[in-house]
Amino acid sequence: CLSFIAWDAVNFYTDEIFTLSERLAFLQDLGFEITDFDTIGKFNKDIIEFFKKSANRQGIPIDGLVVKYNDCKYYDSLGNTDHHFRGGIALKHMKLN
Repeated sequence: CLSFIAWDAVNFYTDEIFTLSERLAFLQDLGFEITDFDTIGKFNKDIIEFFKKSANRQGIPIDGLVVKYNDCKYYDSLGNTDHHFRGGIALKHMKLN
């Protein structure tokens, strides 16, 4: 019982899609199930609230959250290391009290 949940479309640019949230909406329009996401203005308590809301989505437990820049060109301009992309950060095992 496997399922695929899209969380990004790598190297996917058109003249009309400039943000990660637009990419995800496009994938959803194509019929893919997409990951839960939200756009926020600043790295703050909204991230913790989103984590709490998403912690047990459809019975799928999660152990963290990935925060990424929504602007695709800016995200890509930050490059990557040998280990990870610089346009996002993984927050694991967050204490939520």
